[in-house]
Amino acid sequence: IFIVSAARSGSGTISLDAATTTVDGIAVTKATTEGQFTSAGPQYTTLSCAFVSVPTGSGAVTVQAGYDRSVPARIAVYRVVNRPGAGGNQADAGSASSTSTSVAVNDTTIAVDQFWLGVCCSIVGGALTPPSGVTEDVQGAVSINIASFCSRDMQGTSSTPTDTWSGASGFRSAASWSFG
Repeated sequence: IFIVSAARSGSGTISLDAATTTVDGIAVTKATTEGQFTSAGPQYTTLSCAFVSVPTGSGAVTVQAGYDRSVPARIAVYRVVNRPGAGGNQADAGSASSTSTSVAVNDTTIAVDQFWLGVCCSIVGGALTPPSGVTEDVQGAVSINIASFCSRDMQGTSSTPTDTWSGASGFRSAASWSFG
């Protein structure tokens, strides 16, 4: 199980807490890279990814995401099957922030037989247009702001794409991870 999260705060940086982020009571492992950004204002966003192995065929699972303090957040949960060893940690990751109408992450390499997870958080709100070539799995509110969660299936060829989220002008941050 993979958990991608977007959290924001008006009063200091935030961190996903692996010890209180659980799947059926099992603590997750947090990916090494966690994107933390500050805008003018200030507004703080944190984009995180975590993972844990649970028995296949276990049916519904309960997912709980915890942070180092109480903040508005949104998560997307992904189930990856028949990939033993996938998620030992990220194979690669990248993140960026912008105050224009778009933000691009262009440094996450996805090797053959790896998959990709990405997220963008827009402080200004309003709908986001996801990167081309990805599946936008969910777009919804993080407090009064918007988060767009996206994925790519297992890749047949290696690539380092430029993934650009766009929308209204204002602060936004984005992060992506590849896993083998």
